[in-house]
Amino acid sequence: MSQVMIIEDSQALRKIMEVLLHREGIDTESYADGYTALRALQAPDHPLPAVVLLDLGLPAARNLPGIDGYTFAKLLRSQSRFDAVVIIILSGMMTW
Repeated sequence: MSQVMIIEDSQALRKIMEVLLHREGIDTESYADGYTALRALQAPDHPLPAVVLLDLGLPAARNLPGIDGYTFAKLLRSQSRFDAVVIIILSGMMTW
């Protein structure tokens, strides 16, 4: 069972988060897009993570239904099965 699910489109940032969390003894699973992560979570036998580290600015996956960070969070919160999962928003987006 993973304790933390990382959803980040940047491979380098995903790897950094994995390494840091693993150093602390925390199990992780990582996804580059919201669509793939949501499909994994909706599998009946998939254990729920305690925490989702979610890149809010995820681009829609190419050739797949678009699920950006905002949409992923809304979909997760719309299903009571995921009520106990903590979502931590990550974003490098800046507005000036």
